[in-house]
Amino acid sequence: MEVMGVMAFIFVLWNMNLPDKVKKNNKKIERIEKQINKEKSGDVDMSEMIKKLVGQKCEIQFIDNMILNQDVEILEVDEEWVKILKVNKKNSITYIKRIEDIKEIKIIENNIN
Repeated sequence: MEVMGVMAFIFVLWNMNLPDKVKKNNKKIERIEKQINKEKSGDVDMSEMIKKLVGQKCEIQFIDNMILNQDVEILEVDEEWVKILKVNKKNSITYIKRIEDIKEIKIIENNIN
């Protein structure tokens, strides 16, 4: 009888983080579905558009309502990530964010000649 109680306790502990695993897998599935839909539709990839903005000053708004403005420069871009530099009076902060989390980009300064 005690063995069954211990086994039930272990089972509960084993499955405590199961909802986190489900959420993580759902996000992976959504990314894969977006990629498949993008390939089918032939749309221009957002990362390709952002690659053209490397070195330019921008204001970037993310889906979590975080806004990076004033002296924000796009440093690097790949298929999933963007590296952003924000310069303040006292220091500079480098952010690495997912491209899919970007809601809006406004170009502040156009450095293209």
